[in-house]
Amino acid sequence: MELPFGEFDLILGIDWLVEYWVNLDCASKRVTLRSDEGCEIIMIGEHQDYLSNVISTLVAEKLVRKGYEAYLAFVSDSGSAKLFIKDIRIVRDFPDVFPEELLGVPPDRKIEFGNELLPGTALVSIAPYHMASKKLIKLKAQLQEILDRGFIRSSVYSWGALVLFVKKKDGTMRMCVNYCQLNKLTKNKYTHPMIDDLFDQFCGASIFSKIDLRSGYHYETDVEAVNVAVYLQNRLPTKAMKEKTLFEAWFGCKPSVSHLKIFCCICYVHIPTIKTDKLDKKAQPGIFMGYSNNNKSYRFSDLSSNKAFASKDVMFDEDTT
Repeated sequence: MELPFGEFDLILGIDWLVEYWVNLDCASKRVTLRSDEGCEIIMIGEHQDYLSNVISTLVAEKLVRKGYEAYLAFVSDSGSAKLFIKDIRIVRDFPDVFPEELLGVPPDRKIEFGNELLPGTALVSIAPYHMASKKLIKLKAQLQEILDRGFIRSSVYSWGALVLFVKKKDGTMRMCVNYCQLNKLTKNKYTHPMIDDLFDQFCGASIFSKIDLRSGYHYETDVEAVNVAVYLQNRLPTKAMKEKTLFEAWFGCKPSVSHLKIFCCICYVHIPTIKTDKLDKKAQPGIFMGYSNNNKSYRFSDLSSNKAFASKDVMFDEDTT
Protein backbone atom coordinates (compact mmCIF):
# COMPACT_ATOMS: atom_id res chain seq x y z
CA MET A 1 0.00 0.00 0.00
CA GLU A 2 1.40 3.37 -1.02
CA LEU A 3 1.16 6.11 1.62
CA PRO A 4 0.97 9.83 0.77
CA PHE A 5 4.05 10.79 2.82
CA GLY A 6 3.72 14.42 1.80
CA GLU A 7 0.70 14.79 4.10
CA PHE A 8 2.57 13.78 7.30
CA ASP A 9 5.02 15.96 9.23
CA LEU A 10 6.25 13.11 11.43
CA ILE A 11 5.97 9.31 11.36
CA LEU A 12 6.64 7.45 14.61
CA GLY A 13 8.46 4.14 14.26
CA ILE A 14 8.06 0.93 16.25
CA ASP A 15 11.34 1.44 18.13
CA TRP A 16 10.23 4.85 19.40
CA LEU A 17 6.82 3.49 20.45
CA VAL A 18 8.45 0.65 22.39
CA GLU A 19 10.92 2.98 24.13
CA TYR A 20 8.17 5.17 25.59
CA TRP A 21 5.69 2.38 26.37
CA VAL A 22 3.07 3.75 24.04
CA ASN A 23 -0.42 2.32 24.39
CA LEU A 24 -2.72 2.84 21.38
CA ASP A 25 -6.50 2.65 21.58
CA CYS A 26 -7.68 3.10 18.01
CA ALA A 27 -11.39 2.81 18.85
CA SER A 28 -11.38 5.84 21.17
CA LYS A 29 -8.43 7.60 19.44
CA ARG A 30 -6.50 7.55 22.71
CA VAL A 31 -2.68 7.47 22.91
CA THR A 32 -0.86 6.98 26.26
CA LEU A 33 2.87 7.80 26.60
CA ARG A 34 4.97 6.80 29.64
CA SER A 35 8.34 8.29 30.59
CA ASP A 36 11.16 6.65 32.55
CA GLU A 37 9.94 8.41 35.71
CA GLY A 38 6.49 6.80 35.35
CA CYS A 39 4.70 9.93 34.20
CA GLU A 40 1.85 9.42 31.75
CA ILE A 41 0.88 11.72 28.91
CA ILE A 42 -2.53 11.04 27.42
CA MET A 43 -3.59 12.42 24.05
CA ILE A 44 -7.15 12.04 22.80
CA GLY A 45 -7.97 12.76 19.18
CA GLU A 46 -11.08 14.41 17.86
CA HIS A 47 -14.06 12.09 17.85
CA GLN A 48 -16.86 12.71 15.41
CA ASP A 49 -20.00 10.71 14.82
CA TYR A 50 -20.21 10.76 11.05
CA LEU A 51 -23.54 8.94 10.96
CA SER A 52 -25.24 11.75 12.86
CA ASN A 53 -25.31 13.80 9.66
CA VAL A 54 -26.83 11.02 7.55
CA ILE A 55 -30.57 10.81 6.95
CA SER A 56 -32.62 8.27 5.03
CA THR A 57 -34.10 8.80 1.58
CA LEU A 58 -37.64 8.96 2.93
CA VAL A 59 -36.72 11.65 5.46
CA ALA A 60 -34.92 13.66 2.77
CA GLU A 61 -37.94 13.42 0.48
CA LYS A 62 -40.21 14.56 3.30
CA LEU A 63 -38.00 17.58 4.02
CA VAL A 64 -37.96 18.57 0.35
CA ARG A 65 -41.75 18.45 0.22
CA LYS A 66 -41.85 20.79 3.21
CA GLY A 67 -39.81 23.37 1.31
CA TYR A 68 -36.29 22.77 2.67
CA GLU A 69 -33.45 23.54 0.27
CA ALA A 70 -31.74 20.50 -1.22
CA TYR A 71 -28.53 20.25 -3.23
CA LEU A 72 -27.25 17.44 -5.42
CA ALA A 73 -23.49 16.87 -5.24
CA PHE A 74 -21.24 14.16 -6.63
CA VAL A 75 -17.56 13.27 -6.35
CA SER A 76 -15.52 12.74 -9.50
CA ASP A 77 -11.94 11.56 -9.83
CA SER A 78 -10.30 14.11 -12.11
CA GLY A 79 -6.86 12.58 -11.75
CA SER A 80 -7.74 9.07 -12.92
CA ALA A 81 -5.06 7.38 -14.97
CA LYS A 82 -5.67 6.87 -18.68
CA LEU A 83 -6.43 3.25 -19.55
CA PHE A 84 -4.78 1.49 -22.44
CA ILE A 85 -5.88 -1.61 -24.28
CA LYS A 86 -2.80 -3.49 -23.08
CA ASP A 87 -4.01 -3.06 -19.49
CA ILE A 88 -6.93 -5.44 -20.18
CA ARG A 89 -6.11 -8.96 -19.03
CA ILE A 90 -7.79 -10.78 -21.93
CA VAL A 91 -5.78 -8.69 -24.39
CA ARG A 92 -2.54 -9.70 -22.68
CA ASP A 93 -3.59 -13.37 -22.73
CA PHE A 94 -4.09 -13.36 -26.51
CA PRO A 95 -1.37 -11.15 -28.01
CA ASP A 96 -1.73 -12.82 -31.41
CA VAL A 97 -5.36 -11.68 -31.63
CA PHE A 98 -4.65 -8.10 -30.52
CA PRO A 99 -1.34 -7.12 -32.17
CA GLU A 100 -0.12 -3.59 -31.68
CA GLU A 101 0.66 -3.23 -35.39
CA LEU A 102 -0.84 -5.13 -38.32
CA LEU A 103 1.81 -6.84 -40.42
CA GLY A 104 0.02 -6.41 -43.75
CA VAL A 105 -2.82 -7.83 -45.82
CA PRO A 106 -4.16 -11.32 -44.95
CA PRO A 107 -2.51 -14.29 -46.68
CA ASP A 108 -3.91 -15.73 -49.91
CA ARG A 109 -6.83 -18.11 -49.46
CA LYS A 110 -7.78 -21.23 -51.41
CA ILE A 111 -11.05 -19.64 -52.54
CA GLU A 112 -10.81 -16.34 -54.36
CA PHE A 113 -13.55 -13.86 -53.53
CA GLY A 114 -15.28 -11.87 -56.23
CA ASN A 115 -18.41 -9.86 -56.89
CA GLU A 116 -20.66 -11.33 -59.58
CA LEU A 117 -22.14 -8.45 -61.57
CA LEU A 118 -25.35 -8.32 -63.55
CA PRO A 119 -25.05 -9.50 -67.19
CA GLY A 120 -24.26 -6.76 -69.66
CA THR A 121 -23.09 -4.33 -67.01
CA ALA A 122 -21.12 -1.39 -68.37
CA LEU A 123 -18.28 0.28 -66.57
CA VAL A 124 -19.18 3.00 -64.12
CA SER A 125 -17.75 6.37 -65.11
CA ILE A 126 -18.16 9.06 -62.46
CA ALA A 127 -16.01 12.09 -61.92
CA PRO A 128 -14.15 12.15 -58.60
CA TYR A 129 -15.56 14.16 -55.76
CA HIS A 130 -14.38 17.73 -55.48
CA MET A 131 -11.82 17.81 -52.68
CA ALA A 132 -10.22 20.79 -51.02
CA SER A 133 -6.44 21.06 -50.97
CA LYS A 134 -6.35 20.31 -47.23
CA LYS A 135 -8.33 17.09 -47.70
CA LEU A 136 -6.26 16.16 -50.73
CA ILE A 137 -3.06 16.41 -48.68
CA LYS A 138 -4.69 14.28 -45.97
CA LEU A 139 -5.74 11.69 -48.56
CA LYS A 140 -2.23 11.41 -49.99
CA ALA A 141 -0.77 11.02 -46.51
CA GLN A 142 -3.20 8.23 -45.55
CA LEU A 143 -2.73 6.41 -48.85
CA GLN A 144 1.04 6.60 -48.52
CA GLU A 145 0.86 5.30 -44.94
CA ILE A 146 -1.24 2.22 -45.75
CA LEU A 147 0.82 1.67 -48.90
CA ASP A 148 4.03 1.60 -46.84
CA ARG A 149 2.45 -0.85 -44.38
CA GLY A 150 1.47 -3.23 -47.17
CA PHE A 151 -2.28 -2.93 -46.70
CA ILE A 152 -2.76 -1.85 -50.33
CA ARG A 153 -0.70 -2.10 -53.50
CA SER A 154 -0.54 -0.16 -56.74
CA SER A 155 -2.80 -1.62 -59.42
CA VAL A 156 -4.94 -0.71 -62.42
CA TYR A 157 -8.65 -1.39 -61.96
CA SER A 158 -11.54 -0.49 -64.25
CA TRP A 159 -14.06 -0.48 -61.40
CA GLY A 160 -12.59 2.24 -59.25
CA ALA A 161 -14.69 3.74 -56.47
CA LEU A 162 -14.92 7.29 -55.22
CA VAL A 163 -13.19 8.37 -52.03
CA LEU A 164 -14.51 10.86 -49.51
CA PHE A 165 -13.74 11.97 -45.97
CA VAL A 166 -16.13 11.77 -43.02
CA LYS A 167 -15.49 13.84 -39.92
CA LYS A 168 -15.31 11.82 -36.69
CA LYS A 169 -16.35 12.93 -33.21
CA ASP A 170 -12.79 13.79 -32.22
CA GLY A 171 -12.45 16.17 -35.18
CA THR A 172 -10.20 13.95 -37.31
CA MET A 173 -11.12 12.87 -40.83
CA ARG A 174 -11.81 9.23 -41.74
CA MET A 175 -11.29 8.08 -45.31
CA CYS A 176 -14.29 6.19 -46.72
CA VAL A 177 -14.69 4.44 -50.08
CA ASN A 178 -18.08 4.90 -51.76
CA TYR A 179 -19.14 1.57 -53.31
CA CYS A 180 -22.79 2.60 -53.85
CA GLN A 181 -22.57 2.44 -57.66
CA LEU A 182 -20.85 -0.96 -57.59
CA ASN A 183 -23.41 -2.33 -55.12
CA LYS A 184 -26.24 -1.40 -57.51
CA LEU A 185 -24.67 -3.59 -60.22
CA THR A 186 -23.91 -6.60 -58.00
CA LYS A 187 -26.02 -9.68 -58.79
CA ASN A 188 -26.14 -11.25 -55.34
CA LYS A 189 -26.06 -8.55 -52.71
CA TYR A 190 -27.20 -8.82 -49.11
CA THR A 191 -27.53 -6.03 -46.63
CA HIS A 192 -25.51 -6.42 -43.48
CA PRO A 193 -28.20 -6.18 -40.77
CA MET A 194 -27.75 -4.42 -37.50
CA ILE A 195 -28.11 -6.34 -34.25
CA ASP A 196 -31.41 -4.64 -33.42
CA ASP A 197 -32.82 -5.60 -36.83
CA LEU A 198 -31.81 -9.24 -36.33
CA PHE A 199 -33.71 -9.50 -33.07
CA ASP A 200 -36.78 -7.80 -34.56
CA GLN A 201 -37.01 -9.69 -37.86
CA PHE A 202 -35.22 -13.02 -37.50
CA CYS A 203 -37.48 -16.07 -38.07
CA GLY A 204 -40.66 -14.07 -37.56
CA ALA A 205 -40.12 -13.62 -33.83
CA SER A 206 -42.64 -11.15 -32.43
CA ILE A 207 -42.03 -10.93 -28.65
CA PHE A 208 -38.82 -9.58 -27.21
CA SER A 209 -38.01 -7.86 -23.92
CA LYS A 210 -35.57 -5.01 -23.53
CA ILE A 211 -35.06 -6.07 -19.91
CA ASP A 212 -33.98 -9.58 -21.00
CA LEU A 213 -31.63 -8.18 -23.61
CA ARG A 214 -29.99 -5.80 -21.17
CA SER A 215 -29.48 -8.49 -18.54
CA GLY A 216 -28.24 -10.97 -21.12
CA TYR A 217 -25.76 -8.59 -22.70
CA HIS A 218 -24.31 -7.00 -19.57
CA TYR A 219 -20.66 -8.00 -19.29
CA GLU A 220 -17.98 -7.03 -16.82
CA THR A 221 -15.45 -5.99 -19.43
CA ASP A 222 -15.80 -4.05 -22.67
CA VAL A 223 -13.82 -6.69 -24.55
CA GLU A 224 -16.43 -9.38 -23.84
CA ALA A 225 -19.23 -7.04 -24.89
CA VAL A 226 -17.47 -6.26 -28.16
CA ASN A 227 -16.91 -9.97 -28.80
CA VAL A 228 -20.63 -10.69 -28.40
CA ALA A 229 -21.63 -7.81 -30.67
CA VAL A 230 -19.19 -8.83 -33.40
CA TYR A 231 -20.21 -12.50 -33.07
CA LEU A 232 -23.88 -11.70 -33.68
CA GLN A 233 -23.16 -9.06 -36.32
CA ASN A 234 -21.19 -11.53 -38.45
CA ARG A 235 -23.92 -14.18 -38.51
CA LEU A 236 -26.72 -13.72 -41.01
CA PRO A 237 -30.13 -15.49 -40.74
CA THR A 238 -29.83 -18.97 -42.29
CA LYS A 239 -31.81 -22.22 -42.27
CA ALA A 240 -29.01 -23.82 -40.28
CA MET A 241 -30.39 -22.08 -37.20
CA LYS A 242 -33.42 -24.46 -37.40
CA GLU A 243 -35.99 -21.72 -36.91
CA LYS A 244 -34.36 -20.56 -33.67
CA THR A 245 -34.16 -16.96 -32.66
CA LEU A 246 -30.79 -15.39 -31.95
CA PHE A 247 -31.64 -15.38 -28.25
CA GLU A 248 -32.27 -19.17 -28.29
CA ALA A 249 -29.16 -19.88 -30.36
CA TRP A 250 -26.90 -17.84 -28.11
CA PHE A 251 -28.28 -18.64 -24.63
CA GLY A 252 -29.67 -22.13 -25.32
CA CYS A 253 -33.15 -21.32 -24.00
CA LYS A 254 -36.24 -19.40 -25.00
CA PRO A 255 -36.64 -15.86 -23.68
CA SER A 256 -38.94 -15.55 -20.69
CA VAL A 257 -42.02 -13.37 -21.08
CA SER A 258 -43.41 -13.91 -17.58
CA HIS A 259 -42.62 -10.34 -16.58
CA LEU A 260 -44.54 -8.84 -19.52
CA LYS A 261 -47.87 -7.30 -18.53
CA ILE A 262 -50.91 -6.23 -20.54
CA PHE A 263 -50.61 -2.62 -21.60
CA CYS A 264 -53.16 -0.21 -20.06
CA CYS A 265 -54.34 -2.77 -17.49
CA ILE A 266 -55.33 -1.68 -13.99
CA CYS A 267 -52.51 -1.83 -11.43
CA TYR A 268 -52.19 -1.02 -7.75
CA VAL A 269 -49.05 0.72 -6.52
CA HIS A 270 -47.99 0.23 -2.92
CA ILE A 271 -47.94 3.38 -0.78
CA PRO A 272 -45.05 3.51 1.76
CA THR A 273 -46.26 3.24 5.35
CA ILE A 274 -44.41 6.42 6.29
CA LYS A 275 -46.88 8.38 4.15
CA THR A 276 -50.06 6.75 5.51
CA ASP A 277 -51.94 6.16 8.73
CA LYS A 278 -53.39 2.86 9.93
CA LEU A 279 -56.80 3.40 8.35
CA ASP A 280 -55.54 4.84 5.07
CA LYS A 281 -55.45 2.81 1.88
CA LYS A 282 -52.27 0.84 1.28
CA ALA A 283 -52.22 1.16 -2.51
CA GLN A 284 -53.32 3.61 -5.14
CA PRO A 285 -54.88 2.54 -8.46
CA GLY A 286 -53.30 3.39 -11.76
CA ILE A 287 -52.98 2.39 -15.41
CA PHE A 288 -49.94 0.40 -16.53
CA MET A 289 -48.02 2.44 -19.14
CA GLY A 290 -44.94 0.26 -19.75
CA TYR A 291 -41.44 -0.15 -18.38
CA SER A 292 -39.00 2.48 -17.20
CA ASN A 293 -35.89 3.02 -19.33
CA ASN A 294 -33.70 4.14 -16.41
CA ASN A 295 -34.30 1.28 -13.97
CA LYS A 296 -36.12 -2.03 -13.69
CA SER A 297 -39.46 -0.62 -12.62
CA TYR A 298 -42.97 -0.17 -13.97
CA ARG A 299 -44.43 3.07 -15.23
CA PHE A 300 -48.05 3.84 -14.41
CA SER A 301 -50.47 6.74 -14.69
CA ASP A 302 -52.12 7.90 -11.47
CA LEU A 303 -55.90 7.99 -11.95
CA SER A 304 -56.38 10.84 -9.48
CA SER A 305 -53.71 13.24 -10.76
CA ASN A 306 -53.17 11.93 -14.34
CA LYS A 307 -49.41 12.06 -13.75
CA ALA A 308 -46.89 9.37 -14.69
CA PHE A 309 -44.79 7.66 -11.99
CA ALA A 310 -42.41 4.71 -11.73
CA SER A 311 -42.39 2.04 -9.02
CA LYS A 312 -41.16 -1.52 -8.46
CA ASP A 313 -43.80 -2.51 -5.87
CA VAL A 314 -46.84 -2.97 -8.13
CA MET A 315 -49.70 -5.50 -8.32
CA PHE A 316 -51.50 -6.03 -11.63
CA ASP A 317 -55.12 -6.79 -12.47
CA GLU A 318 -54.70 -7.90 -16.07
CA ASP A 319 -58.35 -8.94 -16.36
CA THR A 320 -59.39 -5.29 -16.07
CA THR A 321 -58.33 -2.83 -18.77
